Amino acid sequence: MTSTYPSQTFFLYLNIDVFPAAWAAYRGMLITPANYGTQSFRPISYWPYNLLRTKRTLRFQKEIELEQIRRKFYQDHVSRLHGIYLWGDEQSAKRGERWRGTERNHFHADYLVEVGFTYNRLTKVDTNWIDANLLPDNVPLDRNCLDWMHSYWRGEAYPQAEPLWEYIAEGRGVVYGTTLRTQAY
Repeated sequence: MTSTYPSQTFFLYLNIDVFPAAWAAYRGMLITPANYGTQSFRPISYWPYNLLRTKRTLRFQKEIELEQIRRKFYQDHVSRLHGIYLWGDEQSAKRGERWRGTERNHFHADYLVEVGFTYNRLTKVDTNWIDANLLPDNVPLDRNCLDWMHSYWRGEAYPQAEPLWEYIAEGRGVVYGTTLRTQAY
């Protein structure tokens, strides 16, 4: 059976030190949380769950504010809380390794994999907006300056840096290759 949804090759990091990612890597199949639940309730992705698990509540609060803007003004865009983060090319993905300091070991080169991903929704954003306004975790969100959230959701390039385009997707993917899958086993 052929899918009527678009498919594309992407890159992402699967941190196999974390059980859900290791299980997905081992199986070679990814399914976003947006594919489960109902329209009024969907489970969150592992990434925001991990913010709560590690008590990074200030960062989670900032993510919730960004989600509120998405729900109110950009409902057709994929939620950061329910989607999966992908890069369109390997070079862009490798630029993401700059977050190893803030996101711990997740962005390790050994966890980078190529995936074939079939999506029903896809949102392209410049992650520099997140770097400038949501990081670091211990700095409160400036509620008097939320205009950047609209620029982020509109997919605009951050004005003071080379764009680092990231895709937030809902759908299903297949992990290419066996190296990470074997390590996950």
